[in-house]
Amino acid sequence: MRKLVLAVIVFAACEKKSAPPGPTVSEAEATEFAKQLAAATMTQPCDNEKVASMVDGDAIAERMKHGAKSQETEFGTAHFKDPHAVARILCAWQQGVEGYRMLHMGKRDSQPAPIMRRLARAPRKSVMIVGYDQLILEKQGNAVKLVDIYSYTQGDFLANLLVSGMDAMSDQGIGGSMDAASALKKSRELQKDGKYAEALAVVDALPREVHNSRMVQMARLRIADQLSLDAYKQALDELAKLFPNDPSVALVDVDGAFLRGDYTKALADIDTIDAAIGGDPFQDAIRASVYVARNQPGDYEKAAAAAEKAITTEPSLSKGWYARLDVAVKRKQFKLAVETMQHLHDDFGVKLDPDALAKFPDYTDFLASPEYKAFAAQ
Repeated sequence: MRKLVLAVIVFAACEKKSAPPGPTVSEAEATEFAKQLAAATMTQPCDNEKVASMVDGDAIAERMKHGAKSQETEFGTAHFKDPHAVARILCAWQQGVEGYRMLHMGKRDSQPAPIMRRLARAPRKSVMIVGYDQLILEKQGNAVKLVDIYSYTQGDFLANLLVSGMDAMSDQGIGGSMDAASALKKSRELQKDGKYAEALAVVDALPREVHNSRMVQMARLRIADQLSLDAYKQALDELAKLFPNDPSVALVDVDGAFLRGDYTKALADIDTIDAAIGGDPFQDAIRASVYVARNQPGDYEKAAAAAEKAITTEPSLSKGWYARLDVAVKRKQFKLAVETMQHLHDDFGVKLDPDALAKFPDYTDFLASPEYKAFAAQ
């Protein structure tokens, strides 16, 4: 009985010491925050001061401290108490980005957590690539602040990514850490000069623990993509081996699987991404293209359904309309193809060059069709 009483006293004491939950961020506040962050980061140049005003540097530094494995890393977290340090990272993520907006509202720790979509033009290719973030928000008085951000592309929270990179470098000792930091800086400078082969060589010379960290591997992939298709394929394969069954790897491995001709794997990767982010019309458009390329019985019908879903869910997303055009041409539905081209012209200002289209064998019959000739004569 005495033990039971003591247990109750201890439990009550612990309850008294626990901090009361903070105020809840409303969905309306989270939506407005996402809108303002997108506007600040998409301003040219990125509005570092505005972004910094939306960040709680102390909270991010505290989250980093919890994950630090070394004393050197724990000391290093103090740098990120300055919200400008975090703002500079977020602004760097937006370089070359053409679109950044809230996709839909998610949840983290019972708080609304907007899922953001980032669209950028791929190096060497005239195609759009996609990335996703989830904003981790807390309310301080009447102000909503960013306390962390989950990068689906990197596969972790920003605080953890920063800590893992610092831990990996600190494992090399002070001298090794300085060498690794200097090497990464040199690689970035080489990239700015367009010397991608040299930049990749510098990264590949890093110590194994640093080289194989997620942040460095993702940076390595971006360098390889600008170097050559073979380098890009090799970087994708290395990433997939280091981080198997990972939604963030699936996000980039869709491209790798498509390049290898493994269309079933590409479709599985898209399913993995959708399960992680809650679905995206952009992924529906990609799914349509993969079904067309795979061309198994029933795949054209599945491709048509995926393309229609994309344009119905998000009519302002041009990728869905391009997917619909490709599917219609494949199915010899030339009237629908012409209607889609007209929509691309009227709503997106797109005028497709027939000489460019003629380079694709699938478009030969379409360009010779009465439907296209009537459209071109307008």
